[in-house]
Amino acid sequence: MNARAPESVIATPNPGVDKGWTQKAEGEFLRMIGTHSECGMARAELLEKYIKACELRKRWVGIDGKRMKAYAERLLAELKNVKEVV
Repeated sequence: MNARAPESVIATPNPGVDKGWTQKAEGEFLRMIGTHSECGMARAELLEKYIKACELRKRWVGIDGKRMKAYAERLLAELKNVKEVV
């Protein structure tokens, strides 16, 4: 997969972040979601659930939720495009 988060998505520092979780860490979480999971769900399913959960999430301290949701949607679209080609 060639999905790389643009620098503006995951590298933007956000001081005062809740318990040390940063936008960069959230981006890395999305980039790796489903690649080492033992929960039995496919990467696409986990990304879909993350996208739906974004609407319910109340605490985005130091994280741009709209950017993270858009990044997850982009990862999911790229994943689906790869599956269609194969």
